[in-house]
Amino acid sequence: MALSTTDVEPIVTTINGALDLRNPRAEDINLEDIAHSLSGLNRYNGHSPVAFSVLQHLMLCYGIAESIGEDDETLLHILLHDAHEAYTGDIHKPMKALLDADGAITRLEKTLDEAIYDSVGIEPPSPDVKTEVKKYDYLALSAEVHTFWPQLVTSNRWAGLLEVKGSQIDLAFSTLNLSRRSVKQRWLKAVKELTE
Repeated sequence: MALSTTDVEPIVTTINGALDLRNPRAEDINLEDIAHSLSGLNRYNGHSPVAFSVLQHLMLCYGIAESIGEDDETLLHILLHDAHEAYTGDIHKPMKALLDADGAITRLEKTLDEAIYDSVGIEPPSPDVKTEVKKYDYLALSAEVHTFWPQLVTSNRWAGLLEVKGSQIDLAFSTLNLSRRSVKQRWLKAVKELTE
């Protein structure tokens, strides 16, 4: 007998427990769960020429921002800006544009973000920090496109990409070469250092 969607509870089972998507609580958030999930979750819906995880993306954003001398508050929010995807999956932009007309996905992501921030004892990012996080997110995206699809950099599909430095592309390549275990350890260490 097939289950209908009304038979499925909106509870995500994790390595260390579970999280109710209707009521995400800080005490149900576990950074190891986030690191484990995001290190195995591919960006671009798995369509990049090589596997590149959401956690590798977060570490690329962090590496670019750290190399520029960004402040600790912004660095921490950079490391956490896609953490909700450990519970929602990486909903790529074309799919989100199609499915989020009523804003339900955006509201869920915001609720999850608030529980994650609460779990590490920080406030949500200010508008200025959000702007900085978005800048580094887009810089990392630009470096990723230059790394994975250099032939498409000038196409209309990727119009508006930011100019990236060779060092940022080099960082993308070195991040790409991190093992799943290594990227998890580096992310957990960085988050811990910034929340102590």
